[in-house]
Amino acid sequence: MMCEKQVEQLYEQYPFIVANTKKVLEECHIQFELGADKNKKTFTGSEKDDWDMLIANAWDGFMLRYNSGDPVTRERFNRELEIIRQKKFTSYYLIAHDIIQYARHEHFDYVGRGSGANSMIAFCLNITNVDPLELDLYFERFLNPDRTSPPDFDIDFSWKDRDAITHYIFNKHGKDHCSLLGTHTTYQSRSVIRELGKVFGLPKSEIDEIVDYPNQHRDRDHITQLIFRYAERMIEMPANISIHAGGILITELPIYAYTATELPPKGFPVSHFEMHNAEDIGIYKLDILSQRGLGHLKETVSLVEKNKT
Repeated sequence: MMCEKQVEQLYEQYPFIVANTKKVLEECHIQFELGADKNKKTFTGSEKDDWDMLIANAWDGFMLRYNSGDPVTRERFNRELEIIRQKKFTSYYLIAHDIIQYARHEHFDYVGRGSGANSMIAFCLNITNVDPLELDLYFERFLNPDRTSPPDFDIDFSWKDRDAITHYIFNKHGKDHCSLLGTHTTYQSRSVIRELGKVFGLPKSEIDEIVDYPNQHRDRDHITQLIFRYAERMIEMPANISIHAGGILITELPIYAYTATELPPKGFPVSHFEMHNAEDIGIYKLDILSQRGLGHLKETVSLVEKNKT
């Protein structure tokens, strides 16, 4: 590794390169506290308005789904709200509720599931359709005062509707504040041998033989010996960036304060870090998942209604 002075000497004939490099370094920096909450702080722009909105919408759902005079259900309702307030999850619930409101308006089928189904408030907001009291589900499994890792809602949509939901989220909260969650594909035993075979210029037929019958070709010649030697060192190393099954990040500051992004063909930016990195940084995801079965069910119902006698 060369020091700054050595680099300047190496490029002394190209002073503009040195000057431009220094300018980029001076303008680029990243500084944040790991673990501190970096998610979107408010849904309305005001914590008080967020809290009032959550209570109002949750209470409307509570009146529809429960006996408001029952002290047991009232206690659970108030306890959940207090924990949500303590853990600063008000905006997270409102963001999920807003997505559901949009989906219902567009007649998109959806299913809220996972540990979020343990929440009475989620049930009252129509985020889930499972009564946690009837099934004796404990809210603290989803969110409790001592929980350190962030929970997340898992919401399934039809594969036909998910892109529309994603577009809505990015337009609603700002494209500079949203990102799909990345994931890192790593080299495994077969893939790393295949890629190294390409590096050494082997034809596809030979690579296929080595991949399918590695023990027979390990010591075939010095090329295959090198391939297997390097392969042992490269297993589990990152191969490329991919996209998490459904994670979406919504941040208070622009997403570029924390990560660069990839831009795949669909046009939604993808973070360079993956789920565990996001949690360490202090960003929790919202899972907007694709469930092909929902689309098939909707088509089936439509066909039955169309052809019934």
